[in-house]
Amino acid sequence: AAQLDELLVDKIAEVRFAGQEETAQALEAEALFAVRQRRQALVTSLAASMQNYMALSLLQKTNKELGRACDNATTTTIGVLKTAVITSEALDRQKLVLNQIEALNTVTGDMMVANAERLKTQGLAIQKQAAEAAIPAEKLAAGLRQHHHRPRRVGCLPDRRQRLDQHHAGRDAGPDRAGSPLRGAGR
Repeated sequence: AAQLDELLVDKIAEVRFAGQEETAQALEAEALFAVRQRRQALVTSLAASMQNYMALSLLQKTNKELGRACDNATTTTIGVLKTAVITSEALDRQKLVLNQIEALNTVTGDMMVANAERLKTQGLAIQKQAAEAAIPAEKLAAGLRQHHHRPRRVGCLPDRRQRLDQHHAGRDAGPDRAGSPLRGAGR
């Protein structure tokens, strides 16, 4: 377009130099004006295209940067989220353990108090039982009276002395102990 503009300017100058002013004015009005107008439109269009290209290029670069920033943010956010979840679970477990320890301490304390009360009560009962005789004296006396008043049966069982004598006699008899009432009892 610039070369065409220069060629037209040179041609108009020649035509004027040749004395054809009307032709030169017609060329300026019709051809040169149209070429310059078209040249301006092309330059404007080219500038707009350049601006569009630069804007799109800038958008492409910023989109790449934005994508990287999103990736970084996502990675960081996921890392932080994982840490938050792990921390929350650990805190929940700690709370559960603390509650269990508190319950254990409460039960242990209650058992200690109950055992102390039982030791006190049973200790008193043991001391009272130990201070008293194992069998009441009245029952012992009644039992002894019954024993002295029982009828004795004579001849019901062989006398103990008689059994011992028979046993000794059988032992002294030697290997043949056929007469011993306790045959086979000593071996």
